[in-house]
Amino acid sequence: MRKPLLSAAFAASLLLTACGGQAASSPPSEPVGPVTDLDSLVEAAEAEGEVLLYTALTEGDMNSLVEAFEAKYDIEVQALRLGGTDAATRFDTETSANAPSADILALADSRYVGDAVGSGALVNMEETGLYDLLDEVPEHLKSPDGGFSISQIVLSGVAYNTENVSSTDVPGSWEDLLDSRWTGKLVGTSPDASVNNLVVWGQLYDTYGADFVSELGAQVARTYPNMVPQHEALSAGDGDLALQSAQFFIEGQKQEGKPLEFVHLSPSVYPVIATGVSERAQHPNAARLLAHFMMTEEGTRTVTDPAVGSFSPYDDHLIPEDFAIISAEDFERYEGMRDEIMEAFGK
Repeated sequence: MRKPLLSAAFAASLLLTACGGQAASSPPSEPVGPVTDLDSLVEAAEAEGEVLLYTALTEGDMNSLVEAFEAKYDIEVQALRLGGTDAATRFDTETSANAPSADILALADSRYVGDAVGSGALVNMEETGLYDLLDEVPEHLKSPDGGFSISQIVLSGVAYNTENVSSTDVPGSWEDLLDSRWTGKLVGTSPDASVNNLVVWGQLYDTYGADFVSELGAQVARTYPNMVPQHEALSAGDGDLALQSAQFFIEGQKQEGKPLEFVHLSPSVYPVIATGVSERAQHPNAARLLAHFMMTEEGTRTVTDPAVGSFSPYDDHLIPEDFAIISAEDFERYEGMRDEIMEAFGK
């Protein structure tokens, strides 16, 4: 059965970031070393019997993951879905207070997860031994430094109103958007509305230059705080195209009868679900086993659907050639260019 399409709230958290139960009362008594044998890990994890997950996955994907994992292993998953920055904030607060918290995170904010690995709050995945337990390690499963793993890759691009835009007018490149046909017909979110937005505009700045960003910014009639009101306006006809969008979100809107369609343009940002294991995990073996499951093709298939632009790292033949997990250095560089980009954008 096809999983439900990803929700508007999750779309906002993916493109604008950066989703119950209670944990046990005390951290593990001793550190867990690298895993060398899957059978031994399963035995230790099932002895713990439970694991607490904080996630940005949609409810449908979260439930699919939990059901598949619990069917495979005798472990109860307590999953808490938190949107936006709520999961990171809660994990930080609990960790700082030395209070019980998540055993494992699966978040849309890859920068936060990478920073948490760097600070020691999350275990570096390269040091867990989990990659060595896989039959295959896809190119896109690891973050640039291997500190966290990826279970979902989202296709982003531009949305358009099919009542206003004919199939022959659909843009095939960012440069096409400078055509006078689109003057005052574009809507979007400001480049500084989110880190991901800033990276997209930074990539356009790098690829085409400041003058291009100025000309494209001049084509944008209105900006919105996030992609949800932006798409509401687009579907109502208050604009012909919307920057930025995601295919899964548009597929959901189409199922609701909205006159919207999606087109992918490169360069692009590809939001991901990044997974990390807590250094203080109260169920460290169960956390590692769940992380391992989310690294396997079986596990990634529970939270992805290529038909709607939600890819597994194992979908190598479908993932666009320009896909890259954004590195911490790139995030920092584009944040350093914020004023430069905004000045060029001119809004």
